[in-house]
Amino acid sequence: MNELKLAQKAIQNNIDILEKAKTIALNDRHVLSDPVSSDDPVSPKYTLVIVLAVMLGGMLGIVVVFVREMMRKVLCTSQEAENKTGLTVFAEVASAEELKTTPEYREGFKVLRTNLLYQLENAANNRAMICSPSPVIEQDHVIIQLASELAEAGKKVLLLDADLRQDKMFKHFDTAGEHGLAENQLFPTITRQYP
Repeated sequence: MNELKLAQKAIQNNIDILEKAKTIALNDRHVLSDPVSSDDPVSPKYTLVIVLAVMLGGMLGIVVVFVREMMRKVLCTSQEAENKTGLTVFAEVASAEELKTTPEYREGFKVLRTNLLYQLENAANNRAMICSPSPVIEQDHVIIQLASELAEAGKKVLLLDADLRQDKMFKHFDTAGEHGLAENQLFPTITRQYP
């Protein structure tokens, strides 16, 4: 008896499904069930968007900093300069304008002079290169200060400004440059007497 009821129920379900299919086919529209709505929007998920934006922005900022640091060509320490160039650094001189009057500033040039004279005694040639870590810091002031330290030590000093684009040495000595190095090389008959 139970089996008969189950068979009748299955047949009735099949008839209901066929009638629904027939109704759908005839009407082209049929609501099978009412829609269920939610209070929360499906998209966009604001908390997820904010968390992902913060994480992505932080990671992108870190990547930009690392890439800029890798592409930077400025030497920060004297050890770094020695490692990259293979040259010996004799001294580091402070470059700030307010340090020029302090004893530490003068002491830096005295150390530079002493190391330079010591190294040049045993060197195969008497050449030294003076450079700065960035184009903003002027080497001419360092060269003039070193020349005056060498002169105070009793050494003969000849200071030439070989910068053909900008003649800055004349400004430091309050003189006007009538003829520069290029004119003296091209026209050796032009001479100028310096006091």
